[in-house]
Amino acid sequence: MATWHISLTLTLLMAPLAHGKTKTNPGADAHSKATTLTHPPAKVPVAPTATPSPTASLLSWDQAIGLVRQGNADLNASRASIEQSHDNVNTAWGLFLPTVTATASVQKSNTYDRADDDTDSARLNLSQNLFRGFGDKARVDQARKLLDAAKASYDLTQAQVSAQLKTSFQNLVIYERFVLLQDDIIARRQTNLELVTLRFEGGRENKGNVLLSQANLNQARLDRLVAANSVEAARLSLARVLGDESFKFGGVAGVVPVGVPPLKVDFEGLASQAPELRQALANAQAAEENVRVARSSLLPSLDLTASAGRFGNQFLPQNDQGAVALGLTIPLFQGGRAYYGMRAAQSAAVSAEASRLSALRSKIVSLRQAYNSFVEAVEQENVAQSFVTAAETRAKIARSQYNTGLISFQEWDLIESDLVTRQRNALTSQNNRVAAEANWEQAQGQGFFE
Repeated sequence: MATWHISLTLTLLMAPLAHGKTKTNPGADAHSKATTLTHPPAKVPVAPTATPSPTASLLSWDQAIGLVRQGNADLNASRASIEQSHDNVNTAWGLFLPTVTATASVQKSNTYDRADDDTDSARLNLSQNLFRGFGDKARVDQARKLLDAAKASYDLTQAQVSAQLKTSFQNLVIYERFVLLQDDIIARRQTNLELVTLRFEGGRENKGNVLLSQANLNQARLDRLVAANSVEAARLSLARVLGDESFKFGGVAGVVPVGVPPLKVDFEGLASQAPELRQALANAQAAEENVRVARSSLLPSLDLTASAGRFGNQFLPQNDQGAVALGLTIPLFQGGRAYYGMRAAQSAAVSAEASRLSALRSKIVSLRQAYNSFVEAVEQENVAQSFVTAAETRAKIARSQYNTGLISFQEWDLIESDLVTRQRNALTSQNNRVAAEANWEQAQGQGFFE
């Protein structure tokens, strides 16, 4: 006896409709709130750029912000994470909706002593879970908490990118000013060398002082080379933050807007609202929901299934068939997987809560440190500028005294060198002030996006 059988089954899955899916771009409505207080350096060259390329334009602060919002890789990655979390919430909601499938089959069989026995069927199936140990609700709540964590992570990324942009932009500003300052120092050292040489030729100065003046000039030229190289490195660093290392610009125009430290600060309040703490809280709550998910594996499951269709030995079946079933599944023994899975979830929840408390304490300390550094940097900038004013006055007087022979070369050279040091320190203090404010804003989870 020979038997042959052919069966063809076609199954169509109807995906449940997304539940309340509304995606938003968290950075779309963000606007920069730049403080109007700026800090052009007094008594120090303040031209915006050293030697811009003739084919490249200057980059303003507002333009830099716009480029960062569009092209920064870290921001784009965080936005994608939020979209993924939105989709995970919709996926979790799908567990509450029925599953509908369509099935069609063709069966053909034949034996040596029987005629062909063909059977065709088409059926529509529906399956709906009625109870799954409260696990579905826990999965939705867990997905929502993870969405909150993703949003907090995005806020944290915005604060980090804001600090990076401010620091990189200001670095380029300062290094360009260093180039101009060094040009001024080179001219000053050249004038000093000519003056000392003239006095040496007149027999009123020694050869060693001429050589020292020449060495000071060579040092100024070297410092100028270092500053010019630093400009190129700072330009590449800024282009990386902007999101396009190939972006060409000749330099920067203007300065980074700065503010002043607040007089009173609620460090505990700021810490509780910081993105790191909101993220840690959301993760802890998601871990609690995961315990409920794990516990649902120990509880019964109730499912309703129904099907309706037709069958027969014709191409278009004529005989109706249907069925409805209510099934209850009670887990009796699963090898300990559900029990130990629940215990693991409970341990993870305890760990997440402990991490949240530790993050809160650490955040209060880091906020206090960032605030102190900001306040000190502002005062240091003021002190450094007062030293520049004093050094320039002393240098002007000392030059006249040296020309009239009232002071020695050694005394005059010390005053000249002190002026150079004070001018360079003033530029460094301006850079440190912007960096300290950027760190203070980052510690709060703020920046130019706020």
